[in-house]
Amino acid sequence: MAETNVVAEAVNTVQWLTTSVTRVAVPVYQRHYRWDVERCQRLVDDIRTVADAGEGRTHFIGSILATQSAPGGGDFTLVDGQQRIFTLTLLAAALCHQVQASDPATATQLQLMLIQPG
Repeated sequence: MAETNVVAEAVNTVQWLTTSVTRVAVPVYQRHYRWDVERCQRLVDDIRTVADAGEGRTHFIGSILATQSAPGGGDFTLVDGQQRIFTLTLLAAALCHQVQASDPATATQLQLMLIQPG
């Protein structure tokens, strides 16, 4: 029986997604996006609760499992958490669009989740 080393660590999801070296691939075997408005609303409500609680407050949004394509690399294949990651990406895209004219600096930060530099 071959053993594989598994490393699990808590990370800031948004920071992880906005790191310029992080690229996430969703394999073809993953199910289609199926979150309804109610489920998305729950995630947004959780985000608002944490934001209103002040600096340093965190919230567990659920497990996100990804395998790294190569040690030390930034390419990941998503195993679990696709629905949450995709919903966060949609939220970032909507917020980016909404604040583009009024707050270009925030829009630029949000684009880090959406567009890979280069």
